[in-house]
Amino acid sequence: MIKRNIFFPKSIYFIFLLISFHTVNAQLYINEGSNKNYTTLPDEDGEYPDWIELYNSSGADIDLYNYSLTDDSTITNKWTFPHVHIAAGEYKPVFCSAKDRKPITGFVNVINTGVFTPTTGWNTHTFTTPFLWDGISNILINTCSYSSAGYVTNSVFNQSATPFASTVYAFQDGSPASCGFAYGTPVNQRPNMQINGYTIGTGTINNSPYDYPAPYGNWYWGARNQMLILASELTAAGVTAGYINSLAFDIASTDPVIYDYIDINMKLVSYSFLSATFEQINPYNYQHTNFKVSGTGEKVFLYSPSQNLLSSLVVNCPSLDVSIGSSPDASGNIVFFSVPTPGGSNNASATFTSQALAPTFSLPSGFYSGAQSISITNTNSGNSQVRITLDGSDPTDTSILYNGTPLNIAFTCVLKARVFKNGVLPSQISAASYFFGINHSTPVLSVITNDANLHGATGIFDNWWTDWQKA
Repeated sequence: MIKRNIFFPKSIYFIFLLISFHTVNAQLYINEGSNKNYTTLPDEDGEYPDWIELYNSSGADIDLYNYSLTDDSTITNKWTFPHVHIAAGEYKPVFCSAKDRKPITGFVNVINTGVFTPTTGWNTHTFTTPFLWDGISNILINTCSYSSAGYVTNSVFNQSATPFASTVYAFQDGSPASCGFAYGTPVNQRPNMQINGYTIGTGTINNSPYDYPAPYGNWYWGARNQMLILASELTAAGVTAGYINSLAFDIASTDPVIYDYIDINMKLVSYSFLSATFEQINPYNYQHTNFKVSGTGEKVFLYSPSQNLLSSLVVNCPSLDVSIGSSPDASGNIVFFSVPTPGGSNNASATFTSQALAPTFSLPSGFYSGAQSISITNTNSGNSQVRITLDGSDPTDTSILYNGTPLNIAFTCVLKARVFKNGVLPSQISAASYFFGINHSTPVLSVITNDANLHGATGIFDNWWTDWQKA
């Protein structure tokens, strides 16, 4: 047998690698999205922004670094990903919220001390869960402290000035609720720390015993602090890539107060300064673009690091909590989903290509002195049903069936109607407000919305101090 050595020119290897690279790229898709996210997918702030979903149909993990999303094809790198990975077969939701967040990892709870009494000098916390630093990312540290002892003075920490907002803090009088606060006060000042024994910050600025920032703060019982350390600071201090096993704070003076706990979480981030918004503790590690999707619909584009168009999707959903995307996954066959599946496959979802037409009322909203007869017109062909409510709630397929007989209404109410038809999405909801026995000349604006939008944990009246937006 004659053995022959076959040699390939380097250019052929280059072409092979180039083809392989584009093959992986071509298997990354915008698979689903919604610009009508009402209750489907909350972000870490408890809000419901627009979202799209990426799907990696390849058999390999993809580092999304410098891949980009945009709603403007003339600005292909409008928002770029940090060093985050999408695993083979993974479905990754991305919020189009204009919040511009690029977390690299989710928060890792490195230690909850339980009962803890601080002492003067370095207070070292040895982690129960080591934290992996990649050597290139910045680190965000979240501390939450609580003492049921009440108004005992804060520990006084040695701190250093920084050229950027490096700490954001908040406190809650009488409870540990500050651990979930969304907003705080940012400052260009950070407590001195030791990471794996390496010192970061040698300043002598002190917080007062009644003021913050203070990683252990109990003058108001509970306090939350987030502190940002840049990768360059870690490297300059001597910290190397690998596991971080301990964190220490330098205390100048302290009362012998007993804390119920000090809870410490850490995550990798790409941004280099803090705002008044806290990063919330959650397991999802959501990315947030610097743009929103128009409520009337907009195309979102995905580009490779070399600015090649990989995928696009017109995100234009006809109703609240409806999504649009490919079925089967990555097929390009675009349909609507009445039950969105962000983070999962579309393959088992019911699909629709159209929506029923909304019903109309014979009587407009207004003020009336006596009983009124109201007819509801359904212009949809085939077997369709009109379902109604009179209490302001949204009609479902089990609500009161309108049988075609005009309604006789003599009481103040909100009438809502919706058409349900097999094979198509339910129609938009038609609504009208009818007022009886009310006589005045003052103009009236009738706003119809779910009570949860007004009161309670997410209501605009009970949370008047925060920015809010309701659909």
